[in-house]
Amino acid sequence: MKTTTSNCQKGKVKISRVEKSQQELTDRAGVAAFARYIEKIGLMDMFKSRLSHLKKNSKGAKVHDILKQIICWIMDGTSTSLGYFDLLARDTSYAPIVGSRDLASSHAVKRLCQAFDDKSLEKLHGILDELFIWRLKVEEPEYVILGLDVMPMENDEAHLREGVEPTYKNYKGFAPIQMSWNRKVISCRLRPGSVHSMGDGDAKDMITRAVKLIRSRYKSDVSIIVRMDSGFMSEDLFASLEELEVGYLCGGRKYIDIVHYMSCLGDSSWRHYFNRSYSIEHGTWKYFEFGSKCQNWSRFRRAIYIRPLNKDG
Repeated sequence: MKTTTSNCQKGKVKISRVEKSQQELTDRAGVAAFARYIEKIGLMDMFKSRLSHLKKNSKGAKVHDILKQIICWIMDGTSTSLGYFDLLARDTSYAPIVGSRDLASSHAVKRLCQAFDDKSLEKLHGILDELFIWRLKVEEPEYVILGLDVMPMENDEAHLREGVEPTYKNYKGFAPIQMSWNRKVISCRLRPGSVHSMGDGDAKDMITRAVKLIRSRYKSDVSIIVRMDSGFMSEDLFASLEELEVGYLCGGRKYIDIVHYMSCLGDSSWRHYFNRSYSIEHGTWKYFEFGSKCQNWSRFRRAIYIRPLNKDG
C-alpha cells in the first residue's frame, strides 16, 4: 500500500498539515480531503487493476472513477437516492472536490452495479483483504479481535426492493453479515432479511478466510479472538473455531434449565466485578462461571452468567 504522506499532483498546493480553522468551510470540505485520502492509500490503483473490465465502453468516466464517486457519495450522506448523481453531474463545483474530470450519472452508476458478477465481487472482497492486512501491518497489534454480527437494514419505504425479505426486526429489508476489526469492516456478505445469522455457512467461511489471511500475511503466531452474539451460538461453529485454534466469545441464550440453575445458587457462589469506566452504582456486576453443554452438544464449554447490580440492589 502507498503511504498517505506523498505530495499532491504537480502544480497543486501541497498539504503539510491538517488543523482546525476559524474560517467557514463548505459542507463538502470533508469530501475533498477524503477523496484525496483514498487516492493516496492506493485504493484507486487496486480498482484499476482488478475491476476495469466491468466497463466495456471507453467513453465517459472510468470504473475506478465511478467507484470513487460512489464512495464519496456514501461518505457525504446528503442523499441516499441514486438520482442524486444527476444533480451532482450538473454541479460545476463538485468535480474538483472529488478530483474527477467526468462525473457519473445515475444511469452510469446503475450500469456499473449491474455489471458485477460473482467473480467481480470476489475481487472486491480481495481489495478489502488488502486494506485489512495493510492496516494490521501499520498498527501491529499484539492480538487481533474480530467482531461478527448481522446488520438488519430497513427498506420498508423504498419503492424498489428486489431481494428484500422480512427480518427479525419485523420489517422488510436485507440482513448482511459483516466482520469488523478495530471498528472497520473487513468482510461482508449481502443477504435477504430472512436469512439466519448462521445461514448459508457464511459465518464459518468468513472466519476461516480471515484467519488464514492473518496468519499468512501478518503473523503466523498472533492470537485471534472472535466476538459474536447469541445468533451464532452453534457447536458446529465453535468446533470450527477450535480446529482453527482461535479464541472466541459468544453471547449465550437464557434457556430455562440455565435460569433455574442460577436461581438456586446461594449468594456465596457469586463473584463480583467492577468496571472502573463506570460509577459504583452502574459498573458493578455479579457473575458465575460454569460448564455449559446443550442437549445435543458433544462436550462442555466454559460459560459465564452475569447480572448487573444497580444502586438499589
